[in-house]
Amino acid sequence: CVVKGGAGCLVRTDDPTTNSEIDAFPITDVLAIPDRALVVFADFTDLIAYGPDGVAWRSGRVALDDAEIIRAEGDTLHGAGFFGSVNRAEFTVDLQTGRPSGAP
Repeated sequence: CVVKGGAGCLVRTDDPTTNSEIDAFPITDVLAIPDRALVVFADFTDLIAYGPDGVAWRSGRVALDDAEIIRAEGDTLHGAGFFGSVNRAEFTVDLQTGRPSGAP
């Protein structure tokens, strides 16, 4: 993938003429998870994961603003963001389903 200026594009290394736009803008964070064959992208409020066949899942809103990907551990993605009454709080997302926990 290529990310520049908040926009992202998936480019196939075996066929560089085949590419597709990442369905997130502006992209504020990215995490490649090779053992899951996923690349997770964050915008201000949501996450979207891409696998070998395209979009694997969409998390829905995980923060009110400033969503950040911290790390992947086992089946869980750890992140943080602004939640209104709490300046910054952590959330988790199931890497298989994209289902968030601790989100607003």
